[in-house]
Amino acid sequence: MRFNKYAVIFGTGVVMLWLAGCAATPAHKSTATANAVSHAANPQFDQALVLMRSKHYAEAIPLLEALAKANPAFSGAVLNLAIAQARSGHDAAAEPLLRQVVAQKPGNAVAWNELGILQRRAGHFVEARQAYEQALAANPEYADAELNLGILFDLYLQQPAQALPHYRRFQALSATPDKKVALWIAALSKTASSPPESPQHE
Repeated sequence: MRFNKYAVIFGTGVVMLWLAGCAATPAHKSTATANAVSHAANPQFDQALVLMRSKHYAEAIPLLEALAKANPAFSGAVLNLAIAQARSGHDAAAEPLLRQVVAQKPGNAVAWNELGILQRRAGHFVEARQAYEQALAANPEYADAELNLGILFDLYLQQPAQALPHYRRFQALSATPDKKVALWIAALSKTASSPPESPQHE
């Protein structure tokens, strides 16, 4: 399996490092988004965001931990700490932080999407679907959650017909349609339009 890295921007002040990959059509791996979300002017927070955008997550963690400890209501610090922990392979540390954010701010689409990624990685596919759907309920134009939900249906829930509208919605929301997703849509559309094979008799 080869993984390709894309850097894209979704929304104001949110930097996403989108990791995606594909193998034989239409199999493809789930995306993971790394977001550095700015919520307040704070030199320490700004420094942590710079480190996260450079993927120096281990260095960003202590800065964000100090900010989150000093002000637990500062959801920007808590959210980015969760993302940094997850990108460092510490899902167990990231999950309660994400749950803290969505408890404080149920409309935080980024936190719900990140929680969905963790649930998918843990093999909790029903919970992952619910989290992605919560992200889209909070922000119906959140393209990343549409893509993650499509991939969940396609690869993990084995419901490719359910994946197709989410892939199409992702393309519609994207400033530039993604070539790989276009291939997935074409493959699934072809499968959906093919008549079922007739049973063979000896």
